[in-house]
Amino acid sequence: MIHLQNEGPTTCPALIMVMHNGKTNKHGKTELSGCIRNKIVELCPIMMFSSYIFQRFHNEDEPLLTFTTSGIWFGVKVLKTGNNRTTKWKYSSHYDAVKKAIVAVDAINTTKVTHIGRG
Repeated sequence: MIHLQNEGPTTCPALIMVMHNGKTNKHGKTELSGCIRNKIVELCPIMMFSSYIFQRFHNEDEPLLTFTTSGIWFGVKVLKTGNNRTTKWKYSSHYDAVKKAIVAVDAINTTKVTHIGRG
């Protein structure tokens, strides 16, 4: 038998969000969202999100959030507009940025733009 290094089952960290209520879920329905780590760091969604959060709260010195009450953090957007962390990113701006990236890569086959994983 030949032992192949780095072959076989490995751990696979995932970022999972379980939501029971929120701005768009007023009836307690369980909703799941998540992503799986990719060992190629340039493709890893968890690494990209971590880098974005680090940039935002460390390099840009944005004040850290406290989660003691929802009133403190509820209006803060994950994808902020410029220096304003409570301004919603316009759908058209989001769409245009993602579409530009899809065209630049020229290797993504999808019928969706802002919800790329669904089509």
